Amino acid sequence: MNMYESMLVMSFYTIGNRYQIYSGVPPEQAVTTVIYINDTDDSVISRTDSTSVEGFSAKPEF
Repeated sequence: MNMYESMLVMSFYTIGNRYQIYSGVPPEQAVTTVIYINDTDDSVISRTDSTSVEGFSAKPEF
């Protein structure tokens, strides 16, 4: 993955976790999994979830 794709994961975590929270999932239970899949052979390139980021807070700050 290039640098852009690596940083894009944080946006997916934020959007995914907030969507879950707004849908009623408690903030401490919101987990978003990002899976990058190779389009040619459908192999998994990378799989991470929002709990793997140290200091990442699923709770939205207003």
